[in-house]
Amino acid sequence: MPNERIQLRAKAGVFDAYLTRPDDAKRPGIVICTEVFGVNSHMRSVADRLSAAGYAVLVPDLFWRIEPGMEIPYNEAGQKRGSEILGKFDVDLGVEDLGIGLNALRKHPACNGKIGVMGFCIGGALAYLAAARLAVDAAVGYYGKGIDERLDEAARINCPLTLHFGGADRFIPQGVVRKIEAELRDKPNIKIYVYPDVDHGFNSEDRKAYNPEVARTAMQRTLAVFQAALSN
Repeated sequence: MPNERIQLRAKAGVFDAYLTRPDDAKRPGIVICTEVFGVNSHMRSVADRLSAAGYAVLVPDLFWRIEPGMEIPYNEAGQKRGSEILGKFDVDLGVEDLGIGLNALRKHPACNGKIGVMGFCIGGALAYLAAARLAVDAAVGYYGKGIDERLDEAARINCPLTLHFGGADRFIPQGVVRKIEAELRDKPNIKIYVYPDVDHGFNSEDRKAYNPEVARTAMQRTLAVFQAALSN
């Protein structure tokens, strides 16, 4: 499976991205918005799994303006460092940088022009905002933190959007999830799945919250979204 590091150019500088693809053919593209822990081994493994499913996948370093190239571990010190990074993160600039990644992948020889976006935690909120602000064909968010603060942007979402939440998420209370569900229930292009008794980070093999059965179900649903939206 070919993979490489490429550089993306913003007005303020250059930042890196991880690109992986199954072969040299033109494929539908997916851009992954990472957690605050950076382009770490888990995010690369998600990209590699999507690539094995037939997609050209780009994982840009969306936190480069704060600490380029960071890979924060999933431990107590990492959680503290992640909170510090998140406190400094400008979401609107993050969406701009995500747009640069989307455009770069769309123009890359590996991509056929169809583009989806997928994100985790703050990256899940960025995926939601990409559906509202950027030209994407589909979007998926896992435990997207901060979506409830930007529900007014949902009116601009016309592409398929799927959101996955844990029913026992320490960082996204069920009251917040219910608010999101209530605000988005009249949007037929948006699907929300809540998985009982699983915590934030249930998709990551490197976290205590990992739940392989739920992760597998969520991924099946995610791939179904991209298959339907990006294959035509």
